[in-house]
Amino acid sequence: MTMKPLFIIELIICVACCGLYAQPQWHDLGDLGNTGRLDDICFIHPDTGWVASAGGQIFRTQNGGDTWELQYNNFLYSFRSIGFADRQLGFAGTLEQTLLRTENGGQDWENITNQLPFTPSGLCGMQWLNEHTFFAAGAWFGPAFLLKTHNCGASWTGIDLSEQATALVDVHFVSQDTGFVCGRNANGGVILYTTDGGAAWQEVFNTGISGDYVWKLQFIDRQHAVASVQTFGPSGRLLISNDAGLSWTAKATPDGNVQGIGFVTPQKGWIGGYNTSFYATENAGDSWDFIPFGGWHNRFQVFDTTLVYASGRNVYKYYDSALPSSAGETFVPLFNPQLSVYPNPARSEAAVRFQISKATGADIGLYDSKGALIQAIFNGRLKPGVHQFPVHLNVKPGHYIVGMQLNEGLFSVPLIVH
Repeated sequence: MTMKPLFIIELIICVACCGLYAQPQWHDLGDLGNTGRLDDICFIHPDTGWVASAGGQIFRTQNGGDTWELQYNNFLYSFRSIGFADRQLGFAGTLEQTLLRTENGGQDWENITNQLPFTPSGLCGMQWLNEHTFFAAGAWFGPAFLLKTHNCGASWTGIDLSEQATALVDVHFVSQDTGFVCGRNANGGVILYTTDGGAAWQEVFNTGISGDYVWKLQFIDRQHAVASVQTFGPSGRLLISNDAGLSWTAKATPDGNVQGIGFVTPQKGWIGGYNTSFYATENAGDSWDFIPFGGWHNRFQVFDTTLVYASGRNVYKYYDSALPSSAGETFVPLFNPQLSVYPNPARSEAAVRFQISKATGADIGLYDSKGALIQAIFNGRLKPGVHQFPVHLNVKPGHYIVGMQLNEGLFSVPLIVH
């Protein structure tokens, strides 16, 4: 008689311990052999998904990331976005003025750029609203535009947003008429809102710091949304909306390099960027815990509270597993452009110099210590090679930052002005 209660206690302890062990954890799905950051990810089913690489590659998995198939490889492209309507129909966007389409699950890709109403400078954000309706926005280095189709790409509409924004990074529509885009304008990181399919837009949020980007948007449910703010200043921001995106509040994040964002509830989520691992919050950004896991995070895709994918240097998966959580790799720059400024300190003139091995988009500027853009140095596309640009220092003496964003990362050097 005395053994039965003891057995029950032991069983309860065992179940409790197993339950604790089986909590979802982040796992590194391994090196795909990608030659660049995995900038975007699209899963249409917990097992079936694609990732697109800045090195010009597209990979597919049909078993939840256990194995990957290289479907496309072209070093001349930097893939920035990918989106599938179903197992067959998908689009992939590059930063080389190209939109590709597949009708057989990625086995073959066709360049359909000549079917668009204009040639896009780059396609950074994509969304399939339903099986027929698709949106794409860009580019992070400008100009700002939106593409949309309501018939799977048989015809397209192009919308110029250059009066509202200088650059766009992401897009999210909740219906064919109502949606959001984010990026930046002359005043700061911006979120724009439309209720008529993009004919008219209103600004619903601006960071007020001219060098900022609102980088990624995520709607957790119908009422709750979050967004990430990237800056050259000391602190990025988490943006939170509790009224379906109509108003936003900002909370500081520990790192200014905030790009990827993924929340499973309005309280619990993660952020990451080019130059950092994960930061996690359990209280809607009131506090953050640093998690030394993975790197170069750009896109999260949330299925539910126990299944999340993220793309960066590799593909990362948050799920229940009998395997222990993997630590991932520590941050190492994908490449070093050897960014320098000379003379430094300087008085009235300086020069910024760097070297790149591949054509890339570039946004270079002089920023103050808070991350506000003081002077634009260069914005556009660059060919491979050594580049040098003058910096005219019509500023007060003090401490400044020369910041450079490329497709391959964020780089900065301090500059002292006498």
